[in-house]
Amino acid sequence: MNLDSQQAQAVEAGDGPLLILAGAGSGKTAVLTHRVAALLRRGVAPEHILLLTFTQRAAREMVQRVRALAPSGAESIWAGTFHAVALRILRDLAPRLGYGARFGVLTPGDAKDLLREAIDEHLADDARRLPPLQKLLDVVSYMTNANVDLATAWAARSREPLLDPGAVDAALDAYTLCKLTHNVMDYDDLLANLYLLLLEHADVRASMGHQFRHVLVDEYQDTNPVQAALVAIFAERHQNVTVVGDDNQSIYAFRGADIGNIVGFPQRFPRANVLTLTQNYRATPELVAVANDSIGHNPQPFPRTLRSAQASGPRPIWVPVVDSAAQAQWLVGRVRAFVDAGVPLERQAVLYRVNANADAVVEAFAAAGVPARRATGLRLIDRGHVRDILAVIEVDQNPENRSAWRRVFALMPGIGRTAADRIVADLMAEGRPWVALERSPSAPAVRGRARDRFAALRGLLMDLRIQGLGQRPSELVDRLLAIGYAETLRSRHAEDADARALELSVLARTAECQPDPNAYLSTLALGDPRFTGTELAGVTLSTVHRAKGLEWDVVYVIGLTEGVFPLAPALWAPTAMEEERRLFYVATTRARRWLYWLSPAHPRGRSTGLPHPVSRLVGEISPTLYDTQEAI
Repeated sequence: MNLDSQQAQAVEAGDGPLLILAGAGSGKTAVLTHRVAALLRRGVAPEHILLLTFTQRAAREMVQRVRALAPSGAESIWAGTFHAVALRILRDLAPRLGYGARFGVLTPGDAKDLLREAIDEHLADDARRLPPLQKLLDVVSYMTNANVDLATAWAARSREPLLDPGAVDAALDAYTLCKLTHNVMDYDDLLANLYLLLLEHADVRASMGHQFRHVLVDEYQDTNPVQAALVAIFAERHQNVTVVGDDNQSIYAFRGADIGNIVGFPQRFPRANVLTLTQNYRATPELVAVANDSIGHNPQPFPRTLRSAQASGPRPIWVPVVDSAAQAQWLVGRVRAFVDAGVPLERQAVLYRVNANADAVVEAFAAAGVPARRATGLRLIDRGHVRDILAVIEVDQNPENRSAWRRVFALMPGIGRTAADRIVADLMAEGRPWVALERSPSAPAVRGRARDRFAALRGLLMDLRIQGLGQRPSELVDRLLAIGYAETLRSRHAEDADARALELSVLARTAECQPDPNAYLSTLALGDPRFTGTELAGVTLSTVHRAKGLEWDVVYVIGLTEGVFPLAPALWAPTAMEEERRLFYVATTRARRWLYWLSPAHPRGRSTGLPHPVSRLVGEISPTLYDTQEAI
């Protein structure tokens, strides 16, 4: 593509700290990839370039685009998410922190299982005083990412008071101890442990400073304090750090993201050059105008105004409706009308503040036969049968992981939790589980028909240990299904056991296409791309958070009433309201040509009390910039 003058200036800017403020639809990916390609053409060795993103998909796509611009060396760039890069570094250096080099990475489900095990083992008498496991995990994740203490994290992630801080502290300490004992880290530990490594080991810090001569970061407004600190450490020697982002699209505070990172970049790097990209290539002038007007009600540390490069189009339309049912029925009719006019379902999206806002829409679309895909955020790694297969890989890579061993033995019919616990205890008694398994053709805890299942599983594991996974992941899956796992799938998931088995086979074949299948399967815990709605048939239904980075011809933003969007707690908190306004800005800028805002006066039904006022997010926009449809 040809770069405009602002983009070209950003690509050609010299060395040193550089902040590129890229407005919605302004071509930030093109700027970042062209800048990397320019470094390569200038003679910078690719292994000295670090490109940090927030999804592995984005990293792959950027490398492909760099390869098209500068074919030589693109594959040798350090490109990936913060967590993937941290994992790559820790694979060599984790022993400095007391972990084995072949440590495992917990999936979200495995992390919950291990936390439960830690509590059962160390705090059995206090378990009833503890909050639910998922809440504990949410809080410890926020503590890690925001780099705050328990009280601060609890206040940010829970509406209830923290009744027993001592018990929670003890539970989190037990969880940390269990992770070390099992030689595993959870997702958040990857960043925290890398940061700790760099702080405590000056030689590692110096080595990283030498390694990374140029650091480039995408979506910098989404970084948390730990990520921003890592970027600063990587760049401290050469000061060649380019960050691209948009403070007006900072919407992940609930995960620990800190808008202060991008706003304070010029203070952190006093020699920083600040450039802006204001040409919007996505939306019509009418849509860009309302986006500018809306976000202008927030403080603007870097004042700028987007300009559209597209031809004029229709103005946004505000649609007041009686309740959520009327909202859903209006959407059915409007979606069908666009299809009749030649706009496919796949180019239309319904966006909302929280998932519950979409329930009535889902029901109405199903009743009317309108195909729709709801972006729930469910990842492949969150599915139990995928975790089962990864557990088999994990025990080969990391035999200290008791939880993985327990899960593996429970794959066989007739081997329940109690029997699996006893088997694992026997294997771990000597501290050399593979040696113990080799010497144990049978297990005392297993009786009856399950003995044959155990023997078959033991044979598969020993073959895996001796021969390695190699290029045969599909053989592993087929054999595991044949010796009893297919029966386990049918008993656990009677409604879709065959579909799950097929999914595993597809995953195995995908792994076989990778240079290192073992590494591919072992690192799936880092997460895989969530459903985006762009590659599947039907209207996309998505929260605004999950829609960020995507675009559609037609966007319907629903639930625009006070207390729904914006959420009620934000109505009395100025900082929270600023983030709600940024969410609305993100939703508005997903549309290319047609934009609708819907405001149900009774978002939870007409029998739930007084009508809700219209969202201030709509009310504060100049009425001259949009049209109003008569209330329905």
